[in-house]
Amino acid sequence: MGISFACLGFTFSIYYFYALYFVAAAGQMAILSIPVLTLVSHWFEKRKGLAIGISVAGYGLGGMVMLPLAAYLISLLDWRWTYHILGMTICFVLVPLIALVIKNNPGDIGMLPDGEKHTAQEKQQRTPVPASNIQIPRWTLPKALQTSTLWILTISFMMVFVGTASVLAHAVPFFVGQGFSNQVASTILGSTIGVSVLGRIITGYLSDRVPVKYIAALCFMFQVVGLLALIFLETQASVPAFVAIFGMAMGGLFVLEPLIVREYFGPDSFASIYGGLWAFQSLGFAAGPYITGYIFDTTGSYNSAFIAFIVATLLATVLIIKK
Repeated sequence: MGISFACLGFTFSIYYFYALYFVAAAGQMAILSIPVLTLVSHWFEKRKGLAIGISVAGYGLGGMVMLPLAAYLISLLDWRWTYHILGMTICFVLVPLIALVIKNNPGDIGMLPDGEKHTAQEKQQRTPVPASNIQIPRWTLPKALQTSTLWILTISFMMVFVGTASVLAHAVPFFVGQGFSNQVASTILGSTIGVSVLGRIITGYLSDRVPVKYIAALCFMFQVVGLLALIFLETQASVPAFVAIFGMAMGGLFVLEPLIVREYFGPDSFASIYGGLWAFQSLGFAAGPYITGYIFDTTGSYNSAFIAFIVATLLATVLIIKK
């Protein structure tokens, strides 16, 4: 991912650009939610929702800092050097951290989940588990794919993430088209992602106390209100409303998916089931920005796309509540 970002600074054709972004996107998907949340599931048992919320808050913190920084670097240098700098940062900061700091299981350093330590008696009693006593996971990805539950969850989140991904991809040109400067538009998007940090933590906290599907429905409705704020941007309160409400919704969505997978299918084969869900969700992420761009090029406005995403999100709300 880092090398692809760095090499995007050498872009000389649209096909080169698409090819490298395909590689970068594949790398991004491989290092984000699935391994991060699998690690969290290994390390935490108590208040797992809050732990997941805090861990994915890092995505929002990164966006809050890096989007305005990228816009500043582009204005100071140019977009080519900005790609070089961001790519090298990934290679020389993230890769050493992953290699030297992260441990896959607490057992690798002689600990239990939640930071607890083995007592001396437990250490003496620990013996290898005989192969005959190893339990077969209750749920596997092939079994989960045969249930209506997984498909309803997949379709619901896919419809919602089409709108989420579209706003993330088109927010800056949208706000520039509304008369804001590129720097201000980037700051609005960065602030929205910053608010999502709070949304992730709050969602994780609430999920330890309230059924997850109701929190999901609330986040879906927040996204609807955020999209309405973009349609009625002429009002003075629209931008702050969008930043606060859409940011909370976006933050909650990234926490809710793994929690819902965990609630309906348990810890068995969590990584493969969650990864299978994301394989379909990536279609929504990929299709949304393209659909939005096509609608804008055809109509000269984003409103038709926003209205379509509102309808899809409302339908997803109905599906998630009935499940």
